[in-house]
Amino acid sequence: MISFFANRAPALAALAATILALGAGAALSKGPRPATAPPRAAVLAGGDATETEIADATTAAYDAGATHIAVRRTGGLPEAQAQAAALAAQGYDVVEAAGPQARAAIGQAASSELPGAHAW
Repeated sequence: MISFFANRAPALAALAATILALGAGAALSKGPRPATAPPRAAVLAGGDATETEIADATTAAYDAGATHIAVRRTGGLPEAQAQAAALAAQGYDVVEAAGPQARAAIGQAASSELPGAHAW
């Protein structure tokens, strides 16, 4: 019985090595999952926004997973509307409003057909 395995030891070792290599290759081919990038976030602050509202909006953007947050201050409603459209065109994922003017501008942009703004 021992001579049976002794004659076939190299073949059995090669078979075992092949099975292990195939299993390791399959495991490596899956690879790690790609990391998702944090969302691009901005805070749009109208001319009527208080510092507390800006801080709260920045905290909300941070809580949404953003690591870098752009803060855009505007002088009034027309400028807030223009900035909201610009943020949509630039592909921001999250835009938080600070103040009534910014809320109105973001609501208007979100209800429009601007690409990306519908997700706000």
